[in-house]
Amino acid sequence: MILYRYIARELLSSFLGVTFVLFLIYLGGLMMRVLPDVSNGSIPIEQFLPIISVKILEELIIGIPFSFFLALIVSIGKLLSEHELIAAYACGFQRSKLMMVVTALALFLSLLVGIVSISLAPLADQHYRKIMAEIEQSSELNSIVAGRFVGLSGGGLIYAESGNNKTGFNKVSIFDSTSNKYSVINAERLSGIKSTDSGKIFLFENGTKTTLLRESREVKKTVFDEYGVLVEKKNVMPAHSMYGVPTSVLWSSQDPLHIAELQWRVSLPLMVLILGMVAVSVSRYKPRSGKYGRLFSGIVIYLIYSQLIMNAKVGIVQQTIPPIIGMWWVHLSVVLIFITLFIYQERRAG
Repeated sequence: MILYRYIARELLSSFLGVTFVLFLIYLGGLMMRVLPDVSNGSIPIEQFLPIISVKILEELIIGIPFSFFLALIVSIGKLLSEHELIAAYACGFQRSKLMMVVTALALFLSLLVGIVSISLAPLADQHYRKIMAEIEQSSELNSIVAGRFVGLSGGGLIYAESGNNKTGFNKVSIFDSTSNKYSVINAERLSGIKSTDSGKIFLFENGTKTTLLRESREVKKTVFDEYGVLVEKKNVMPAHSMYGVPTSVLWSSQDPLHIAELQWRVSLPLMVLILGMVAVSVSRYKPRSGKYGRLFSGIVIYLIYSQLIMNAKVGIVQQTIPPIIGMWWVHLSVVLIFITLFIYQERRAG
């Protein structure tokens, strides 16, 4: 049991290390995409962490099969190159027992990935779409940036020469048009915004409002010390995404898009389990080839495997592959190749 725990600890620590590196890579890429929108006000700062959390979950759930596969190749190759596994084999420890340890870890990890992929990831995507809808709904009210035209509901535009959302804006103009008139408001200052049930009221100070009636061509000009303009709230519904469709809906649907998405969600935990077993055979190395000698081969195998899965998904959507065949033929082919390779290696070693 001590040897089992030692091998399991080595495999698990290697997996956590590789996953942490992938996490940092994904996090850096997400921050590069999201931070510019936060800095220019398109995304409120309080929504930064929720958006990052949801998107990093989606990225990691796809990357975990790859990180687990690489971690097994690296850790088993390290144990072999340092003769720890060779000594264990000499003492009666068999490759079948190593396979049992890897399979146990793969089953546990595939269970976690399956729970996230089938249940939690759709909920996270729904939450993300809701956040983005709320941001779009409030963008015209909260994302005024000096020196930039911002669109308002009904086709209007607002422009501020200087200032910010905290201290107010100076030299502000708001342009609006309806079916019967044009209007332009020029004010020294936009002092504040008041919330109402129907929208928000922009409070302007010291300015003029000029209105041109379309039919009569009559021009009206009003000078004011304080003037309020109601901007109605946008009624923005969360965008539909296939990633956010509940698995229960996918299960009962005959739509090719839904079938492909369902098989993709099930394929993620299957890939963890299958790649875990394949790693045991791939990590076997020749003497003096180095503990990372099979890493390149493992990456190529994963790329081919994942690409075949994606091609099968496209084939289901385009109805060139029957749903009953779907992605299952890819998984079955990899399993058969693994079994053949494992038996060949055992016979050659025996």
